[in-house]
Amino acid sequence: MITLEELVRDRVFDEIIHMLPYPMNIFHPDTFEIIMTNNLAPADIDIPKMSCHRMVENCSAACDLKCKRPLEVVKREKETLVCTYQYQSEQGNHAIEIHSFPLLDAQNKVVAIIQIYIDTTEQVKLENQLKSSVKRFKSLIENVDMAIMYYNLETKKIDFVNKPFREFFHYTEFDLHRLNPLMLHFEKDYHLIENSLMFTGQDGEHLKTLRNVMCKKNLEGFFYADVHSAVVELDEGRYLIRMFSDVTERKEAEEALERLTKNLEQEVFERTKELQIVQDGMQVVLISLAETRDNETGAHIIRTGELMRALAKSLSRNPKYKKYLNLGKIDMLAKTAPLHDIGKIGIPDAILLKTEKLSPNEFEIIKTHTQIGKKAMEKAEKYAVSNEFIKMAKIIAYTHHEKWDGTGYPQGLKGEEIPLSGRLMALVDIYDALTSKRVYKRAYSHEEAKKFIFSESGSHLDPEVVQAFLEVEQEFVAIKNRIKDEEDMY
Repeated sequence: MITLEELVRDRVFDEIIHMLPYPMNIFHPDTFEIIMTNNLAPADIDIPKMSCHRMVENCSAACDLKCKRPLEVVKREKETLVCTYQYQSEQGNHAIEIHSFPLLDAQNKVVAIIQIYIDTTEQVKLENQLKSSVKRFKSLIENVDMAIMYYNLETKKIDFVNKPFREFFHYTEFDLHRLNPLMLHFEKDYHLIENSLMFTGQDGEHLKTLRNVMCKKNLEGFFYADVHSAVVELDEGRYLIRMFSDVTERKEAEEALERLTKNLEQEVFERTKELQIVQDGMQVVLISLAETRDNETGAHIIRTGELMRALAKSLSRNPKYKKYLNLGKIDMLAKTAPLHDIGKIGIPDAILLKTEKLSPNEFEIIKTHTQIGKKAMEKAEKYAVSNEFIKMAKIIAYTHHEKWDGTGYPQGLKGEEIPLSGRLMALVDIYDALTSKRVYKRAYSHEEAKKFIFSESGSHLDPEVVQAFLEVEQEFVAIKNRIKDEEDMY
């Protein structure tokens, strides 16, 4: 699987990040440490404790910008989260809006969390002023950088707009007295606007902010705005006060970020696909190497992968192993199982290819193939594209001759001290060896092999793995019949 560290080294990705008009940090999905930032983001944000208003369940305590809760929520829910932080300093009240986005790979796994930081201090100041003294505020808002409209809920007419409103929408005072507020918007948003115009709640109550609403200019053109509304009682009547914050630049930045995220996800997918091809090629090379030294057939090597897949799928239905044996882990087990005897490349031909019974000393040499396989995989780990693939191959090669009762080799591990991959491989190897013809033995029938495996439950084999085998024994038979040794085909 591609890592974010590999991705952020990409020059095109770096250039796009630094083109965005807002400060941005990229966090590691597990440690939540900052692993990349653009030129606008401070290296370290040091802000005192403050109130945090956000949609995070059971979170109401004061916190700072280093709080990990938003990152945890985004990682868990895999959805965008917007948090608003308000705090005080010697310069006055401040507010920051943080947008957190998950970056997902082809398997819908969060590989990074992106945060952009937007200063909303001026917007919050205006909203707070609106909550206080509406009459006094009316004289102050004429020249603020926000379009404001007073809509009389009784007469259904616009009674007042400020200068930015007239400039944003290109309407004259004469036009506005006859204007239906719906005409400020596009038809697709009419239902949102109508709901707020029919509002009959309590005085001073704030309506839900409408984000990224397309606002129509007179004659031609449009801009995006966040529309904030509140209802107040004045001497002249009951009013809906509506403020329009021009967020066209922010909307364009969000769309650019969305495009970037999609491009990154596609790049992650393509790079992962490339790595998969390399990994599969490595598997073929290693398996071919093992085949050239062993007297076992290529069919045996292919079968072990398919038998491992069937056995692991069966065991995954056991609640104890359901979480560990996901589809990705099962696929990795199937691909690494054929490498269980890779260590035999280090066994002398005189012993490895001998058809007579081995002497005790020769058998001790044969047993060293587990350690040889482990060492070979450890060397491969240093240069591997996929450490997970090599790591699992190493564990299987080293532990597939351990026994449940502790009498196996090379370490004499007992019970669940033996890695699950080694316990699974032990049964697969025994079944295929028993049911395959060799120069020194006949092929056992399925029933004979089944009887032997059942007799080894609790001594050589893990009882839960044996039970998983019994539940898919017919699938084992089908695999054996489908992938035959060459001598069985004639």
